[in-house]
Amino acid sequence: MALKGGGLGWGPQLPLQATSKDGLYGLVKTIKSEILQNLRILFLTSPGEKLHHPNFGIGMRRFLFENDTLALHNTIKNKITKQVQTYVPSIKTTRIDILSALNNPSIPENNIAVVFQFYIKPLNIYHTMTIKSAGSNFDGDVLPNFLAENADSSILNVAG
Repeated sequence: MALKGGGLGWGPQLPLQATSKDGLYGLVKTIKSEILQNLRILFLTSPGEKLHHPNFGIGMRRFLFENDTLALHNTIKNKITKQVQTYVPSIKTTRIDILSALNNPSIPENNIAVVFQFYIKPLNIYHTMTIKSAGSNFDGDVLPNFLAENADSSILNVAG
């Protein structure tokens, strides 16, 4: 997609916003940004929400108020693994950890986080995305860092 200034963009930056730099709306300009945006959409979209794609979406919001059990942790991991393989083939899942009071006593009750580590194939880099409920009480010491030095990370807050 051609930009106003003659550059290129991968696609629209969401949410759509008018920009003087890119023209009618802002554009995602890197492969990494495009992949991270696609993952955010995949995690936040509930199955059945996307028109003509009833199986698309992990629907993280629906897990926020479930009982914290090992079965729930396995359900979340399986859903992430299958959805990413199907809809974001440019990455490879390397690790998924579910953090909660069930497996870490330093985490407050009724808080859960998913630490999703993946490899971005076209860029030959690793990235960690932490998905947690908005307003959760996680501090920096609770969320582990599973990556080597110089790895990137991002946080996605899920509102209930």
